[in-house]
Amino acid sequence: AEQAAAAGVDVEVIDLRSIQPLDIEPVLASVERTGRLVTAHEAWVTGGVGAEVVAAVAEKACLRAPVARIGALGVPIPSGHVRPHALPNAVRIEAAIRRVAGIG
Repeated sequence: AEQAAAAGVDVEVIDLRSIQPLDIEPVLASVERTGRLVTAHEAWVTGGVGAEVVAAVAEKACLRAPVARIGALGVPIPSGHVRPHALPNAVRIEAAIRRVAGIG
């Protein structure tokens, strides 16, 4: 969020405290204001909690831009010192934010 702000993009970070039940109201409120959504989590994109958030938003809100979902790379998630390379990082998240914001 700080890197995006430095690039002139206002970002809201919502940390979902529970996924069952899914507390979607703060996400919907943000999407209603901005029309945009980027999800990031440490599981794979397919079948992850981000997919559930996107589905819930798609059912209830209108978006002005495509959704970006950031998750672990599509490989078995390693352990140890290699693990951070397979998980979302600031560079991938910032690139997604820029795409959704329409600035590159």
